[in-house]
Amino acid sequence: MIIYALKSAWHFFWDTWRFVEREGRWKADQMHLDIIEAVLNQIPADIAETVRTQLDQRYFYSWMAQGRINVFFFYNEGSLPLIPDPAFEDRLFKVSLFIEDRKYVAHVSFFERRLYSVELKRPRSSLIGKSYRIGTVTLGKPSDSYIRVIDRAEHGKETDTGLDLP
Repeated sequence: MIIYALKSAWHFFWDTWRFVEREGRWKADQMHLDIIEAVLNQIPADIAETVRTQLDQRYFYSWMAQGRINVFFFYNEGSLPLIPDPAFEDRLFKVSLFIEDRKYVAHVSFFERRLYSVELKRPRSSLIGKSYRIGTVTLGKPSDSYIRVIDRAEHGKETDTGLDLP
């Protein structure tokens, strides 16, 4: 129990630091929640309810890559309800997002049966305060995520074993 308390305090300290540095906060932005809700309206009700239960848990919502990659860090992953469908081990949904009549594609990613991230094509700061509407939701491929595109651009194409491809 003491180790859990120390670990939680450590995470809270770093999350507070990231909050001060404007790199995240303890609640997702309304636009991100609306994007997630659009996905939840397209998947089976029991899975959607599990994800809503996950969102009710304590988490830190971190803005990475200038707020294009927005990742959920749940404090108590061990007690987090997991999505019962094994397809959500690694799943991505593409959501059409219209911001001031320009179309963008947002991604909602699930990893290890948890809600993992909301990815935007543009930096978060360029979208705050602008009017938006949500369009269609389609199933995408996890390899299409903006995280993987950025990683490939920075580190090159690698296999799962970490060896560079010829």
